[in-house]
Amino acid sequence: MDASTQADCNTGESKPPRETISTTTVADLVRKHPGQTSAELAAMTGLDRMMIARRLPEAAALKKGPTVFKGATRKCNHSGRPNSITWWPMPTPQ
Repeated sequence: MDASTQADCNTGESKPPRETISTTTVADLVRKHPGQTSAELAAMTGLDRMMIARRLPEAAALKKGPTVFKGATRKCNHSGRPNSITWWPMPTPQ
């Protein structure tokens, strides 16, 4: 048990769980802000980047049909990391 966990146990306080983000929420974000990286989406919305980054591949692999897809890589405008994946909404069939 690490020191922060021990301190929480001693005080009876618990840390709040991270907000859960659905694949639908992530797909909506990508529709509103196409071509962004997960870090850019997080910066725009205030949501947790790791939760967004976990849901994006899930949204791209939905059995009922993917809602987003991976685009070209580029330097992220938020983190500065090179080769960051951009995400795009799937075109709607007409």
